[in-house]
Amino acid sequence: MFEERIAIVAAHPDDETIGLGGQLASMRGVFVIHATDGAPRRRPDWKIYKQQRREELLRAMALAGIPEDRCLEIGMPDQQAAHHLVELTCHLSRIFDELKPSKIFTHPYEGGHPDHDATCFAVHHAATAAIWEFSSYHRNLLTGEIETACFLSPITPARIVDLTTDQLARKQQMLACFATQQETLHWFHPERECLRRAPDYDFTQPPHHPPLFYDAYNWGLTNQEWLRLARQAESRIGKCLSL
Repeated sequence: MFEERIAIVAAHPDDETIGLGGQLASMRGVFVIHATDGAPRRRPDWKIYKQQRREELLRAMALAGIPEDRCLEIGMPDQQAAHHLVELTCHLSRIFDELKPSKIFTHPYEGGHPDHDATCFAVHHAATAAIWEFSSYHRNLLTGEIETACFLSPITPARIVDLTTDQLARKQQMLACFATQQETLHWFHPERECLRRAPDYDFTQPPHHPPLFYDAYNWGLTNQEWLRLARQAESRIGKCLSL
């Protein structure tokens, strides 16, 4: 009998746990796919850091009952996924052709991190199954500060999941596996997860009026460069997917 398969496509190791960690153990047929290896190349120790992040991920996924052979990595360098939009899309297209998932979860297009937006772009151009989103982070349009555990705008209705005591305890154990990311993880609220059907996006336009959250950081590119890369990729992507 055909086993239902769910593909969770995240930019970095830990994004899947932030967005869906409380519910992963109750899902069946899950494959976790990472666009990047989580290691910015400006780090002199990036090779060691890459391995650390992989090991952290595997420990966390084991707590949710997801084995190593279902944790796939495309291996783009952290902060460089937007420079490889066509390649990333083609990789995902081949993976989806093989796995034939019935449902795909990924990031929303919100300008939080360029790798998140690049992953979202690639999923939307490669997927043939229904796309769902888990919340990530973005710039609060009123305060300018980081906002988590919600979506940028109510384009489509969101389902808010308040985790049970057991789900929260497991998620906290999973988050603790990511020792290299503890400084970042304090931004997030582990007790609540938000899901929604993905809306249609125009990736050649900013997700909201600039500046975006990542414009304040040295994370590989600015919003203006993102728009240039997205437009360039959309003009080339059909040829890639037809091969």
